[in-house]
Amino acid sequence: MKNENLIREDLKDKNLNRVLPQVRKQIKIQKERVRVYLVVTILSIACMIVGLSTKYLPTSITVISGIIIPFSTFSFLADRHILKCQKRKEEIIIEIQENS
Repeated sequence: MKNENLIREDLKDKNLNRVLPQVRKQIKIQKERVRVYLVVTILSIACMIVGLSTKYLPTSITVISGIIIPFSTFSFLADRHILKCQKRKEEIIIEIQENS
């Protein structure tokens, strides 16, 4: 609710017909980023499991995978939150346009 009021205040003086395509473009980019971070996280976990359970992968790859996992996981969670906020902003813009 608090964020919604901030978004409404931010959109107050803007042309919503110009803002909406930009928000949709940002949503598309955020969706792609969330997918990429999810894939990187899963691949890093898989590399670390294979590296620890077998000797098929060099130790350096296993260590690097262990280092990457927290960063990619945090990036995934942060971008997912940004995506949710952008979707909410899009809903608010559409709601304002319908009420006008």
